[in-house]
Amino acid sequence: MRLTLTFIIISGISIPIITALKMKSVGVNGTVICDGKPVNDAWIELYSERNAGKSNAVLAKTKTNEQGHFMIKGSSKTDMFDPQFTISHKCRTKLCTRRVFLRIPDKYFTLSSEPYEMYDIGVVDMKKKFLTEIKTCPT
Repeated sequence: MRLTLTFIIISGISIPIITALKMKSVGVNGTVICDGKPVNDAWIELYSERNAGKSNAVLAKTKTNEQGHFMIKGSSKTDMFDPQFTISHKCRTKLCTRRVFLRIPDKYFTLSSEPYEMYDIGVVDMKKKFLTEIKTCPT
């Protein structure tokens, strides 16, 4: 009886810890345009919001191609998996960089090192102002 109780207690503690430390992944793809034209070389960053500012916050980086298309995947063993992605671009500005922060729906999170399904954002026109946007200009 004592052995069974010990096993149940250890299992109850270790299973959530093991589950939390499993690899989690996510992927996003889409096309970035500016006033109907593809945006080439826009930076796309996939990062963990809960680790923002830490060295392990950025899960992956890529740039859009000549057609404005991108595909990005990232994974982490962190127990607080809350990935977001950003699009940094210069649409409708010459010197400043506009950075848009976008959330990824939970249904696209995968408990494996590779995402099962990519979050397809479709075509996003950067000419409009986003509520989650910041603008950085050289001083």
